[in-house]
Amino acid sequence: MPTASWPSDRFATCLCSVGSRSRNGKRPVGISAWALLCLLLYVCPALMAETTKPDEVPASIRDFGLRKSTSIITGYCICDLKALPRPFTVERRGLDILINQHLFSRGREWPPFSYAVEVDPGDPPPGSSPLDPVAPGQDPRSGYWSRKARFLLGHHKTDEATELMVEIIRKTGIFFQVEHDKRLGRSC
Repeated sequence: MPTASWPSDRFATCLCSVGSRSRNGKRPVGISAWALLCLLLYVCPALMAETTKPDEVPASIRDFGLRKSTSIITGYCICDLKALPRPFTVERRGLDILINQHLFSRGREWPPFSYAVEVDPGDPPPGSSPLDPVAPGQDPRSGYWSRKARFLLGHHKTDEATELMVEIIRKTGIFFQVEHDKRLGRSC
């Protein structure tokens, strides 16, 4: 393989067709090889980069914006057991904190999850139990037992909601005895 005079010469040499060698021993690089090289180095990464449309901006960034600090040249910063090089730039993207483009602190989910349940989920599904594992890919907050408990607590006083939840658990028939111990407060 010919010696390279610049980093992409080897790549360009591989792209060009086999031809006669020039006086210095290098293969001539044709226009098509340069065009392909430019396409691979400049156009393809631009096309493959994620482009975000204004309506695809995450809600936390849309609501809280972006803010970047000036360079901090003193001190030390260790993120994920790695010392980050100075100068440090602290950036807030929505609710996330980044230092030198490394995620330092993940913010809360935004918009926040709505815990309010306005419509009664009804009776429990047949054969279900509050101890059943959550289905894969399902948010545990959107399961029947979680929604039912939130509905009852949102529409009744705490003691009354707990008694109603105990009655619903009794209806499943899975447990031998279900009682509400009032000394424990909200626990069933």
